[in-house]
Amino acid sequence: MQRFFNPSLQSTEPVTYGQITLGSVSKAIPFKKTPDGSHYFLFMRLIEHPEFVKEGARLVAERVKELGLANPYFVTPEASTITLAETLRDQYNIDGRIIFKTIQSDDVDPIEADYSTITSTTPKKLYLGKNHVAEMQNKDIIILDSICTTGGTIGGVYQLLAKAGIPVSRIVEATMLFVEGQDRSNIEVAEGVQLKLHRFNLLPFIPADQMRCASIASPSATV
Repeated sequence: MQRFFNPSLQSTEPVTYGQITLGSVSKAIPFKKTPDGSHYFLFMRLIEHPEFVKEGARLVAERVKELGLANPYFVTPEASTITLAETLRDQYNIDGRIIFKTIQSDDVDPIEADYSTITSTTPKKLYLGKNHVAEMQNKDIIILDSICTTGGTIGGVYQLLAKAGIPVSRIVEATMLFVEGQDRSNIEVAEGVQLKLHRFNLLPFIPADQMRCASIASPSATV
């Protein structure tokens, strides 16, 4: 664990860094407190780290091949994964759709789903125009995101797809670059409904009262 003082912050508390590893890429990332002050997490906007985007796309493409999906299609919530989605389309010919948190100009009769996350203080919504649903039919869908902590975003996407009439049997798994805190192989996406969860690495999610004595180390990747 490394501690550095960041003069741009309006606090005398030193900034704590932890190492994030994804495949062959590793980088020091700062910890940040959750809005309620209960935990520390490694704060990373994937869109700001092209090296993680490139490596993440490679790993996701390998995972799709490993699953043997006949008609792979990803669904991913904005905004951190936008560049990941573009890379999967352009370099690996894997199609998919970005789900937005605001209604888009081309959305017709949009469907919405509510969700919340531990790293935000306000509930959020996801939207999908009914005119975009046809392209998802008969596809093998993976819900794709950068980081899963409590699974709130995954659940929101799952419920949006269900509302859109996508057969839940076509939703193969949630594929995450990282899972924070408790490791798991399944995630509850609706009451009594579990979805398979695959991650490439595990990140710490540390209670605030344990942060000072925590030994920060990135767990080994599963790839």
